[in-house]
Amino acid sequence: MKKVLFLYSEISPYLMSGVERLALDHGAEVHIVRWPVNPEAPFKFKAVPGVTFHERPDVDADALRRFAAALQPDIVLTSGWIDKAYLRVCRDARKRGIPTVMCSDPSWRGTLRQRMAVVAAKYWLPRTFSHAWVPGPPQAEYAVRLGIKRERIKHGFYTADTARFAAMAEAFQAEKAAKYPHRFLFVARYIGLKGHQYTLDAFIELCEKIGVSADTYIAGH
Repeated sequence: MKKVLFLYSEISPYLMSGVERLALDHGAEVHIVRWPVNPEAPFKFKAVPGVTFHERPDVDADALRRFAAALQPDIVLTSGWIDKAYLRVCRDARKRGIPTVMCSDPSWRGTLRQRMAVVAAKYWLPRTFSHAWVPGPPQAEYAVRLGIKRERIKHGFYTADTARFAAMAEAFQAEKAAKYPHRFLFVARYIGLKGHQYTLDAFIELCEKIGVSADTYIAGH
């Protein structure tokens, strides 16, 4: 049985969907160290056989390092580099030859802050992370600049909780085959970081292509 250690800040339902499959379909023993649930996203999570939660506020840096050393995981996955204690655990694991994965979603934009991060990363990142797991090419580019070898970067970090929506998709399959609904559906927290403007821009662009005023359409619906 493989042991997988996640060192995470905020966990989410789509993350847990993948973790559940990891435990149930592949028989992995999964341990997740997590920060408290964010009040902006008060998700509730069900118990999953083979998955154990550990609350980050309950352990200090030294206790966390001792826990990880005793667990002897086969792989360690960490959400970014915001938690210094997590980074220490990863460095310990790297010394023992255990793969350590930086799960990262920032895209490379070439900002001054990112360029400074790239310079600083040369001194600590190679001895902390052996691999990176990212959503796609823009994030992979940032990981490469930070010092992760391209062949050690895996894509597909974000997954969908397909089980939650599959039943509804099947129920409306015949209706959609007869008349497909031309609608945009954006599911996210209503904060600027989630990029609502991209959906709105796409809608306006579509309206322009078909010769319909977006303002008139929105006002009428």
